Amino acid sequence: MVFGIISETIAAWSPLAVFLRMLLATFTGALIGAEREIHNKDAGMKTHVLVCIGSAMCMIVSQYILEAGIGSLDMSRIGSSVVSGVGFLGVGTIIVTGTHEVRGLTTAAGLWASACIGLAAGIGYLEGTLIALAFVLFTFVILRRIDARMHLANYEFDLYVELETNRSVKHLLHQLRRIGAKYSQLHVRKSAADGDGPLVTMHVELQPAGDLIRADVVSQVEDLDYVYYAEDF
Repeated sequence: MVFGIISETIAAWSPLAVFLRMLLATFTGALIGAEREIHNKDAGMKTHVLVCIGSAMCMIVSQYILEAGIGSLDMSRIGSSVVSGVGFLGVGTIIVTGTHEVRGLTTAAGLWASACIGLAAGIGYLEGTLIALAFVLFTFVILRRIDARMHLANYEFDLYVELETNRSVKHLLHQLRRIGAKYSQLHVRKSAADGDGPLVTMHVELQPAGDLIRADVVSQVEDLDYVYYAEDF
C-alpha cells in the first residue's frame, strides 16, 4: 500500500516527485558506489552518485520541456545521449597494468549501469530502479564470489615474475618444469629501475586432474630466493 503510494507520487509530475526522484537516484548511486569504495576502486561513491543524479536530471529536464509546453521533444534522445556519454567517462577508469592486465572494466560497467538506472529514477520509474539496483548489487556482491572461486579453479593463467638476475630466468623455468607446470608465450624484459633484474611474463598450464593449483604455483615461485615478486593474472 505504502509502496504503491510512493510509486504513484514519484511517477507524477510535481516538485515533490522531482525531489523524490533525485533522492532515489542519490540512494541508488550511493549503494553501488559504496560497494566500489569498499574494494578501493577509483570510481567510488561520489562518482556513482553524480553519474546517477546527472542522468536522472536529464530525464527530468526532458519531461519538464514537455510538461511546460516549451516545445516538442523526443524524450529518448537525451537518455540515449547520456548512455553514450557515460561510456567515455567509463573509459577513464580502465587501465592496463605493468603485467599487461586490464583493470577497471567492472567499475566502468558499473558507471554505465548507474547512468541507466539514473534515467529510470529520473523518469519516476520506481519499480524498475529498485529492481535494477538489486541486480547490480547482486552482480557485485554474489557473482564476485563465484567469479573468485572460478578464478582459483582455473588451470590456465598468466604469471608475472620479478627476478634477481638474468641467470634466474633459467632457474625459474627449471623449477616450473620440476613441479609439472607447462609454460609458453615467455617474454623477458629489462626492469625500468637500475640494478633490478628482469621482468618475466608467461602463460602457465597445469594438469586439471593434478593436485597442483594456481595458488600453489604462485606461492612456490614467490618462495624462491631469486624471486622478488610473483603474481598471477
